[in-house]
Amino acid sequence: MSEAGRAVALEVIEHVRKGERPVLGKIIKKHGYTKSISLHPGKVTKTKDYQAVISDFVKALDEKRKRAISHINEGKLKKSSARDLAYITDTLTKNHQLLSGGHTEDVKFTWE
Repeated sequence: MSEAGRAVALEVIEHVRKGERPVLGKIIKKHGYTKSISLHPGKVTKTKDYQAVISDFVKALDEKRKRAISHINEGKLKKSSARDLAYITDTLTKNHQLLSGGHTEDVKFTWE
């Protein structure tokens, strides 16, 4: 198993846990990959080594997100404001999307 791929995944998770957006190019380069690889993060994030580490975290994150949504739907978080509940759901969803390779925003281009 590639220690560099695992190290990249662990640092990405660390950034996400701190509420920071990981800059993959910088993280990849920091862990010994070449500049050309750092410009194409998918060459690291699509490896089995990286995915093995990230997938466990994404599964745990998904479970927390489902529980939070369930609590919201069941009204168990009555002391929380609607703004707080929306923030929790939004953050968990974005982190899930970010780490699982999904889109975190819907960008549309138009040509005039």
